Amino acid sequence: MGVAVRYARSALRDIDGIHRHIVAENPAAAERVRKSILRTIDMLRDFPFLGKPGRRSGTREMTVPKLPYLIVYRAGENQIAVLRVYHGAQKRA
Repeated sequence: MGVAVRYARSALRDIDGIHRHIVAENPAAAERVRKSILRTIDMLRDFPFLGKPGRRSGTREMTVPKLPYLIVYRAGENQIAVLRVYHGAQKRA
């Protein structure tokens, strides 16, 4: 079953923005990318400490396999909080 996943609004905006950016050129690819991001996050339910320690204290980072996206999250015993989803070339705040 794993831990619960909570999405920050910023993470939901990131996922939506990634999808919107790709959908103009290739709707099928946009859906594949969105599903890959969500599958990676779902994997963290069972393995919340799978990612590496993040740049900011208390965070972890997990790359989406075969894609240039990075999921930034906080892991706890009962839940993970997905904070942001960045493109690898994107400047982070």
